[in-house]
Amino acid sequence: MYKRPYGYHYAICPKNSNLPAVYIHAGTDGSHDLGYGLLKEFRHRGFATEAARAVVARLKKDGMPYITATHDIRNPRSGGVMKQLGMRY
Repeated sequence: MYKRPYGYHYAICPKNSNLPAVYIHAGTDGSHDLGYGLLKEFRHRGFATEAARAVVARLKKDGMPYITATHDIRNPRSGGVMKQLGMRY
């Protein structure tokens, strides 16, 4: 993956740490799929939303025509992040 000439794969660290709290990526293939995950101790604190907003802004700036994402139905908060990003079902 990292040998590709470009891509969107990030590890996000809190300001006071060098340990990643969130990972986020977006597919450069035809799916344009956005994915993210975070450590349990960082849930419900806005880290995923803040990181995803920054990546989505970069994708738009780079001209990605659309973004897709899915979440487990048993994890409605992940769907909430997508809604906060302006995504719709």
